[in-house]
Amino acid sequence: MEKLCMEKLQTIINLNEFTKKIKELSFKSDYEKINSMVEERQLYMNKIDEIDEKIEEFKNINNHQETNEIKYIKKNIKKLIVEIIEMDKDIRKSLNDEMKIVNSSLNKTENPSKLLNFKA
Repeated sequence: MEKLCMEKLQTIINLNEFTKKIKELSFKSDYEKINSMVEERQLYMNKIDEIDEKIEEFKNINNHQETNEIKYIKKNIKKLIVEIIEMDKDIRKSLNDEMKIVNSSLNKTENPSKLLNFKA
């Protein structure tokens, strides 16, 4: 059980670092890179889900007692997940701000020229 929790913690640490890298990029200039990184980020999340399933299986099969070490690991996991959630919020906010800028520039009407060209 402790080994699975450590594996989950390490995966979440990697996800946290990866999310920081995404957050540092600019949506204007690094859109394609961000897009591919978000897909890669999903792999971390899938791995965490798989580990969670293994932990649940272990709990169902074995009557385990949570040691202080496991409690400490879980506490760190929760702390990191909160950090990741905050970064996700910041990323979404940045993306929404960029979308607003793009939409406003697309919806601008160009000022018509006050000069008229007439042929005589």
